[in-house]
Amino acid sequence: MYFRNFLTLLRRYSASSALNIAGLGIAFAAVYLIAVQVHYDFSYNRRVPESGRTYRLEHPSWYNEGRRAMTWDRTIPQELCSEIPEIEAGGSILLRGTDTEFSIKRRHSIDNFTLCLSKGEREGLDVFGLRAAAGSFDALRSPDDLMLKASTAARLGLEVGDRLHLGLGAESDRSFTLVALFDDLRSPGFFDDLDGFVPVPPAEEVPSNIWQDCFYLRLAAGSDPAAVQEKMRERLVQLLKDECESPE
Repeated sequence: MYFRNFLTLLRRYSASSALNIAGLGIAFAAVYLIAVQVHYDFSYNRRVPESGRTYRLEHPSWYNEGRRAMTWDRTIPQELCSEIPEIEAGGSILLRGTDTEFSIKRRHSIDNFTLCLSKGEREGLDVFGLRAAAGSFDALRSPDDLMLKASTAARLGLEVGDRLHLGLGAESDRSFTLVALFDDLRSPGFFDDLDGFVPVPPAEEVPSNIWQDCFYLRLAAGSDPAAVQEKMRERLVQLLKDECESPE
């Protein structure tokens, strides 16, 4: 009976009924899209081990008042963090990749592919709790070494020890050795779009006026971030005094 009445209303008021149904459909679609976006935003990087204790080290921008900058030279963050016991891990790592073309010689063919690679140091990998699926992170030392996400290696049929030529066609003399694979972190997060890492140069080989590295750190459980920040400030003042400069 109710269904018959519904059909009668549809026939009698077809235009308004169609508008009501369309509006209801749009409302449900909007609620669904908003719920998906909210879930994505609140779960982003939450799958990173100890994400609640992981921080990016920033400083006031030199160019935009009230803004923060996240790039450092290689030595200052280490000097600020080296004597603070609440910091259990810290290192330079860039979580924004660049697409680079590679190729590999197979038994009867040459395979070409593109990898989205970033750069980091061994200590920076530790901050995010990355785990080796094969090989060793300690082998990531030479500029010609790289490590890949396990899912990327499986998709491309790559294994630790493979030599990847830079560029297409396996014609380049420049090649990289795959030294390690790391387990995928669950999405969504920084690592979704990254295929892997190459090492950053040792700090002693980088001029002190090159500000291009991001520094992340993980605090020990129960640490007070505000107290750690104050210790960093005091450490910075001491470093400036040691260099006979007046702190601002």
